[in-house]
Amino acid sequence: MSRSDIALIALVDQVVRLSGRLAIARKMTTKSAGLRPADWLILTSICRAKTHVTVAHIARGLGHSRQGVQRVANELVEQGLASLVDNPQDRRAKLLVATEQGHRLFELAAREARDWAASLSAGISPETLYGAARVLAEFRERLELHSRKLGAR
Repeated sequence: MSRSDIALIALVDQVVRLSGRLAIARKMTTKSAGLRPADWLILTSICRAKTHVTVAHIARGLGHSRQGVQRVANELVEQGLASLVDNPQDRRAKLLVATEQGHRLFELAAREARDWAASLSAGISPETLYGAARVLAEFRERLELHSRKLGAR
């Protein structure tokens, strides 16, 4: 094994460990808004999108199944946090849009997340954080390319 192989294995190990802790943190930061982490994830995708998005678009962006995202989207619609509107580009694929209440809860949870991020990032330079984000983004892109070559979603 090369040093790069060993370093990548160490990185993946830390990412897996971090993932579990982030899941716990997401529960804590979304609790005050009455959202589940899955709700927050989809609302974030809707509220931060530059244009209206479809469920399939959100699923691809997150690397999740369309069916899983559709289930959460349906629940958001039932709760009055999102609505499905006609898509002028494709009659079959509705656009998912946050309602006023959905935007309010998103902003509440976003404030909690900002407070959490500020306390956690204290003492770490933005350059270090952006550097880590770039490395993780590069590996995500490589994994996506590798998956496409293998015929996975």
